[in-house]
Amino acid sequence: GSLSAITPISIIAGAILMNRMMCLSGAENTISRWLEGISRNKVAQLMIIGWAFAFMIEGASGFGTPAAIAAPILVGLGFPPLQVAMLALVMNSVPVSFGAVGTPTWFGFSGLGLSDSQLLDIGQQTAMIHFVAAFIIPVLALRFVASWTDIRRNYIFILLSTLSCTVPYFLFAQWNYEFPALVGGAIGLTISIGLAKLNIGLLQTAATRDDIATQTNVS
Repeated sequence: GSLSAITPISIIAGAILMNRMMCLSGAENTISRWLEGISRNKVAQLMIIGWAFAFMIEGASGFGTPAAIAAPILVGLGFPPLQVAMLALVMNSVPVSFGAVGTPTWFGFSGLGLSDSQLLDIGQQTAMIHFVAAFIIPVLALRFVASWTDIRRNYIFILLSTLSCTVPYFLFAQWNYEFPALVGGAIGLTISIGLAKLNIGLLQTAATRDDIATQTNVS
């Protein structure tokens, strides 16, 4: 039993270490300032950190790491702690089956004596279910923090950010059951940041318009 528990314990220990290192080194504050520089739109910040960044972290570490790392960053941006914790946990329900480089799949089914082809088939079906669910999950999670009006006005960005993670996630799951969440999250995070910088699908606030005007004048 102790030997079997080493795998999840080692992953959890790494997640705790990463969280404490980010806190003590000031990395959380740096990330918060960086995120505000990308977009002041609150929905964009929630999707970049609460969805895409957490998606990638789940693929790398799993075991609740997204809530432990993403939630404090969002709290540092001024979001309410309890609502942010719920948002992070609900968002995490999409990449969770491939979390910690596929641990829930290859470690979770290890006692059944399944072949690699059978595990891959399970991963493919799981990815399809999560892909469909992802059209609903982020919206439900955002509702803990944002109003329906804000969600509706920024829905194009929400959809694009969602698909930027789930499309590569689903495609990668067709031939690998360890890295779909990690790869999908990394690609989705990059695309989501680019979309936010270009203000694609986002409602322009007064602050955003002022920033754009200032950048234009400087140029």
